[in-house]
Amino acid sequence: MQGKYIMTGKGPVLFPLSFNHDEFKGFHPLAAGFFAITEQEEVYTYGKSFSLKLASSPEDSVLIEGAFAIVPESLERIKGGGNG
Repeated sequence: MQGKYIMTGKGPVLFPLSFNHDEFKGFHPLAAGFFAITEQEEVYTYGKSFSLKLASSPEDSVLIEGAFAIVPESLERIKGGGNG
């Protein structure tokens, strides 16, 4: 899964690649870029937003994982393999 994100003072906001970063400038982003979630449930952040003139940070991946509780059990439920 891939998409774009901004990092705000309250946490990450993830959105599809079809949106522009600057559509979220009202959230007062601190960082912006792209994310990828691998089949091994790892989150990577990379790149930068040209429209906001903000870069991503590798540390943002940890914040995204924490904010969305991206762990193997939760991804399995999302994929339809769990009971919860």
